[in-house]
Order: sequence, then C-alpha cells, then structure tokens
Amino acid sequence: MKLNAKVLSQEQYLIPIKIVLVYLAWKVFNYYALIPGTALNHFWNTLVADLGNLYAIVSSFILTLVGLKASASGININLIDSNKQVWVQEHCLAMPAMIVFTCAVLLFRGIWREKLLFLAIGLAGIVFINLMRLILVSYAWIYFSPPFFRIVHSYVYVLITYAFIFLMLAWWMNRVIKKNNS
Repeated sequence: MKLNAKVLSQEQYLIPIKIVLVYLAWKVFNYYALIPGTALNHFWNTLVADLGNLYAIVSSFILTLVGLKASASGININLIDSNKQVWVQEHCLAMPAMIVFTCAVLLFRGIWREKLLFLAIGLAGIVFINLMRLILVSYAWIYFSPPFFRIVHSYVYVLITYAFIFLMLAWWMNRVIKKNNS
C-alpha cells in the first residue's frame, strides 16, 4: 500500500505524542523496576551494574589512551593521579534516551531492515556520546571547578544526546517521506 505525502505528513505530527507516551511508559517501568525485593528489581539492578561496569571499563581504557591514569573497578572509574572516582550509575547509562530513540523509530513507518540498520547506527551514536560524556566528566572532575563540573555532568550531555536523537529522527522521517513520494 502506497501512502500519499499528505497522510504521511499528518502521521509525523503524531510522533511527538507517541514519544511522550513512550517516555511515560519508561517512567512507569522504571518506577516498578526500583521496588526492592521484586524479580524486576533484581533484573534491573543486575543489568545496570553490568552496563555500568562495561562503561567504566571502556571509559577507563579511553582515558588511559589519552594520557590520564585511570582504572575500572565495578561501576567506578578510578582517576588515579587525583585520587578521585566517577561512578557510572543508572542515570549515566542513557537508557531513557535509547528507549525513546528506539521506540520512536519503531513507531514510524519504514522498511524493517532499514529500521534495524538505522537503530544500530543511532544506538551506537548514543553510546559513543555517552562514553565521551564520561571522559569529559572525568576531566572536569579533576581539572575544573565544581560549578563547571555540575554543568558538564547535568546539562551538556543531555543537550547533545537529545539534539542527536532529534536530528536522527528528523532525518529518518524526511527519508521515509521522500521514499513514499517517489
């Protein structure tokens, strides 16, 4: 079934509503995942610890490559020369960003094979941005003032990640609309 551009462009206006609903569903899941003693809580805590450990290992490796002595210990990035640590906790993993991105792509029209390729590229981009964030946060924690550290930690990453997601989704929607018009 071939869609005309008018129907497809009307559908794209529903995407923000779908994204908000996905985000709300994520918040509900996260609320229940944080209830102690449940199987979901055990699963979630294990997943977060494993991913945090992986992020800490990769970040420590990259920090070492760029000349900063660092090592990983569980979810901790040990910044050896300064005797400081960066903890890779749940909010550091970009899970909401990945879920919103994934669901937005899945909720929009397109060929499944192309969607899966696009998802792989987008998720890899989010992980890359997140790793760079951990490296910048580590440098900021050592070399800059606490206010600058808080800005880098709390705002810069969010702005960059969600701008990346917005640009990726805009590109995806325009690509799908152009394909259906031809």
